[in-house]
Amino acid sequence: MSTNHRHASSETLSIALEHNSWATREVLSACAAADDSQCLRRFETVPGSLHDTLTHIVGAMFRRADRINGPPHAVPQHAAADYSAWYLRPTASDRRVGVADRERRSSSEPASHAVGWRVGTKASTMSIKRSTISCIETRFGVIRRESELAIEQVDAAGIRRSIDGDTNSIAIVLKHVGGNLRSRFTNFLSEDGEKPWRDREAEFVDDFPPGEDGRVAAIAAWTAGWETLEATLANLNDGDLQRHVHIRGARHTVLEALARSMAHTAYHQGQITLTARILAGPSAWKTISIPRGGTAQRHADMGFNPDEPARGAG
Repeated sequence: MSTNHRHASSETLSIALEHNSWATREVLSACAAADDSQCLRRFETVPGSLHDTLTHIVGAMFRRADRINGPPHAVPQHAAADYSAWYLRPTASDRRVGVADRERRSSSEPASHAVGWRVGTKASTMSIKRSTISCIETRFGVIRRESELAIEQVDAAGIRRSIDGDTNSIAIVLKHVGGNLRSRFTNFLSEDGEKPWRDREAEFVDDFPPGEDGRVAAIAAWTAGWETLEATLANLNDGDLQRHVHIRGARHTVLEALARSMAHTAYHQGQITLTARILAGPSAWKTISIPRGGTAQRHADMGFNPDEPARGAG
C-alpha cells in the first residue's frame, strides 16, 4: 500500500472505524442484557442464534485482518473455544469461488461484511453447517413432543402407577430421562457425561409429593433434562460432530454420543407411550401416530401417491 493511498484513505477509515466501534458497543451492550437461553435461541426467519452471529462476526473480522496484514492471525483462545470461529476461516478453495469481487471491497467494512458475506465461503450460513445437527434437533423434538402427547392423557394418579411390580411408572421414567439428559448435556463438550452429582439409583425412587403436585414435579424433572439438551444442541454445528466427549470414561465422537442419547430417549418414549395407552384405555386414548385404517387418508393429506414413481430420490 503506497503512502499516498494511506493518506487518502485515512479519513474514510477513521470514520468507518468510529462507526463500527459505536455499533460494536451497542451490540455488546444489548448482548450483555441477554440471558443464556436468549443468546442460544434460534429463529426460523434468520440463520443461527445471537451466539452464532457474534462468533461469525469475530471470524469475519479476523479474516479481513489477515488480508490487510499478510500472515494469518491465530484466532484468540476465547474465540476458538467455540470452535466455529476457527472453522469458518476461508480455505484456498473458498478464495477461488467468487472472491475477486469480495477482495475489491474496502478494508473499512468488516462489520457489514460479516453480515453480508454469503456466497462461496465456508461462512455461507450457520444453517448449512448445521444440517446434521438440525436433523438431530428435529428428531429429538419429535421424541419429546410425542412423549408429552402421551403424558397429557394420564392423570396424576395414573402417572404414578406401575403396570406391575417390576416396571417403572411414567413418573419414574420422566425422572430418569430428565436426570440422564441433565447429566449428559451439562458442559457436554468439556466434562464426562456421567456427572459426580448425578444419583442414578435415586431416579428410580418415587419420592414425589402426593396428588397433582407429584405430577407437576415429575414433569418438571423431565423438562429440566430436555432444556439442558436443547440448549446444548443449539450451540453445536456440524463441525463439532467429530470432536470427542466421554461418557463414564469411554470416548465417543459427538455424533456417537448424540446417537446414543437419541436411542436411549426413544426407548423410554416407547415405555411412556405404551404405559399411557394401557392406563387411558381404548375408548379414551387419542392415537399419536397414524391410526389403524388411516394410512390412505394420511397419504392423501400429504399429496402422496405410492403408485407413482419415486420423486426426489438421490
